[in-house]
Amino acid sequence: MIVGPGASPGIINVFGDSNLDAVFQIELDGLQVDGGLPNIGEINVGVDPTMIQFDQFNVFGIAPLDASMVINVVANFFASNGDFFDIITANDFIGGLGGITLNLPTDYVANIVTLPDPVRHNQAKAIRLTYIGEDEPTETPEPGVLSVVITGLVGAGFIARRRRMRSGQ
Repeated sequence: MIVGPGASPGIINVFGDSNLDAVFQIELDGLQVDGGLPNIGEINVGVDPTMIQFDQFNVFGIAPLDASMVINVVANFFASNGDFFDIITANDFIGGLGGITLNLPTDYVANIVTLPDPVRHNQAKAIRLTYIGEDEPTETPEPGVLSVVITGLVGAGFIARRRRMRSGQ
């Protein structure tokens, strides 16, 4: 079974224990959860599916992690070092990440975190993806471009000066 919250980022909630025997298609289009940035000190559970920028699967119960589970992640934006996403949350997981197949974009790592969850009002767990690569590259002009710009400014200044001198005669 393939599980994906939709053609754009969304949320799937399961109330009760769940068998995660599926292929999960997760999209990362940005950081926001319910219109704000995620808090590193808690589990970030999206409540409003129109206000989340990445796919999330929430189990309000126990979720086993086993060899039949596959997570495919596609990042559609430039992340910064340290950006994170709680893609699957649960009251508790049985098993660990070693038994599942993770197909992650370059420079992403996954781990399980146990933190307070303001939605569940208790401790909860999440599979958290973290970007550990470099920030979005910024373009630096080539040295030759700077000399062309300076030459153009000097030339424009020279022409303007000549015009002022001629009009003053």
